[in-house]
Amino acid sequence: MAAVILIALVIYGYESIKADNGSYAVITVNGRETEKLSLSKKTEVDVYGFNNGYNHVIVKDGYCYVSDSDCPDHLCEMQGQISKDGEAIICLPHRVVVTIEGGDRKDSDVDAITK
Repeated sequence: MAAVILIALVIYGYESIKADNGSYAVITVNGRETEKLSLSKKTEVDVYGFNNGYNHVIVKDGYCYVSDSDCPDHLCEMQGQISKDGEAIICLPHRVVVTIEGGDRKDSDVDAITK
């Protein structure tokens, strides 16, 4: 069991180091894109999600995070700052997802379906 956990941590660490910094944060509400924010520009927006719940999203110093929310568990606030391509902050009660995109991928990370 310890070996499996160690291997998982090594893979996670490698993927974290390998990931490129993203260029922008894409905010979706209920699967629909509502905002696209540059990570190079300081920005603050209130995002209104399901049942008019709000999430206060801040972009600052190349990072994006949720600073305030009126959801019951506040897990979106606890997810911290994100900046790497593919990272995301998710608020399930409000159906809000903030995803970092636009990294410079030189190698192909595309999955393929084979026969």
